[in-house]
Amino acid sequence: MAAFLNAVPVAGVAEVLGLLDGALHHVALVGGGGKTTLMHGIADALPGPTVLTCTTKMGADQHWGKALLVAPTDDEVLAVLAGDGRALVVGSVDGPKAVGILPTRADELFALGVHVVAESDGSRRRPAKAPQWYEPVLASTVDLVVCVIGADALDRTIEDQCHRPLLVG
Repeated sequence: MAAFLNAVPVAGVAEVLGLLDGALHHVALVGGGGKTTLMHGIADALPGPTVLTCTTKMGADQHWGKALLVAPTDDEVLAVLAGDGRALVVGSVDGPKAVGILPTRADELFALGVHVVAESDGSRRRPAKAPQWYEPVLASTVDLVVCVIGADALDRTIEDQCHRPLLVG
């Protein structure tokens, strides 16, 4: 299936993953490069209001024109979703980085009756990643985990392309 997903336009991945079945979904994206692009592609394809978020860190500029909400209340989230349909929710902004929300907060957002698509792993802008024992940071309501690897990692050395290459075994 991985090779097939590679050939599908980003917007079509939601369909390939079975996310257009009419149910609400909480998707976690983990691994290396391409998570942000995939997050936006999936969110844009999902019918109905969708929260984009992260449970680690991501670039504060990665909202791609969607409303950026910093530590919002549930009512603030619902108000923005009622208008725009999509919003990036983060816990705080620290310089160029958006600091993610706790997994329990992601569960609370999902409980509002909206789709949630979360970056649940950081790779320090590397196309591949080897996780530590405490990663990924997943919320309890996640119903689909998608592991991502950037094409830049293919046919390259692990040491050059991987975050934490010594953990690859």
